[in-house]
Order: sequence, then C-alpha cells, then structure tokens
Amino acid sequence: MPTEEEKQKIRYLSRYRQLDAKITRLLEEQRLWREKAMRITPVLSPVPGGSGSGSPIERPMEKVIAIEGDINAAIDALIDLRRDIQGVIEGVPDENLQLLLTYRYINGLSFEKIAEKMNYCERQIYRKHGEALSWISLS
Repeated sequence: MPTEEEKQKIRYLSRYRQLDAKITRLLEEQRLWREKAMRITPVLSPVPGGSGSGSPIERPMEKVIAIEGDINAAIDALIDLRRDIQGVIEGVPDENLQLLLTYRYINGLSFEKIAEKMNYCERQIYRKHGEALSWISLS
C-alpha cells in the first residue's frame, strides 16, 4: 500500500496522462461540432425574411473555434507539464528506474506491459516502481 507521500508523487506524475486525456476529449468534441456544422443545410423559403441571428452554420463553427482555443491552451500546458515531469524523472539516478517511470507516467503503459518491455516479472516492476518513487523529490 503506497504511503501518503507516494500517493502525492503518483498524483503529480499522473497529471500528464490526465491532461492528455482531456485533450483527446476536446478533440472529439471539436469533431462532433464540426460534423454538426456540416450537416446543417440552408432552408430556402419563397417568402423573404431574415433568419435571425446569423446562419445556422455559424453557431456550431463558433463552438469549433472556441474548442480549438481550449485545445491549443491545453497542448501548451501539456508540453510544459511533460518538460517538468521529465525533469523530475531524470532526477532519479538509475536509468532503468527512469525508463520505468517514463513508460508508466508519460507513455501510460500498464505495469504488466512495462514488465514485458523491461524483461522483469510484474512483481519486480511494482518493487522497482516503489524504489523509483522514493528517489523523487517534489520540492
């Protein structure tokens, strides 16, 4: 069972994957709004008149543009966060432990996949993960 300090370190390291998942969700939302905008067709009427406040295509496209701004801001934050987390990981003196942390918190691999890639049993990976966390300093 991880200690409170280890949980804090895990939460810090996990922020990268969480932000990456948020970007993926925003990209999906943007795609859906773009599809909505493309499905809208103008209604032709023999009676002249205004359509109200802008065309029906404008509103979904405004959403697409707004979401695009959110995506760009999140990507900028993701790049900065990756740089910070990579710096923390590089503070661990053992390169194998650095690799383990990178696989886990940057690449998002499961402990099972990490064990397979590093030619260790899963139990050793859990032990090495605990050792790697002990080297991390968040101050």
